Amino acid sequence: MSYHDGYQNLYTSDPDDKGMSVINPLHRIQTKLSKVRQLLDDMPDDDNITASELKQQLLDVIND
Repeated sequence: MSYHDGYQNLYTSDPDDKGMSVINPLHRIQTKLSKVRQLLDDMPDDDNITASELKQQLLDVIND
């Protein structure tokens, strides 16, 4: 098995199965966590938001 096995179709295959997204998925998770934190920080404390609305907003950020 060679280091370069599987890289023959580098430009024709799905980019999500190679490179940084495979080597360090924590980068993508950290980005989503930062977006969730920003959403919660921007939300006023006296905002009358329901649990389902909050859940939907969080899912929108996570699934983005």
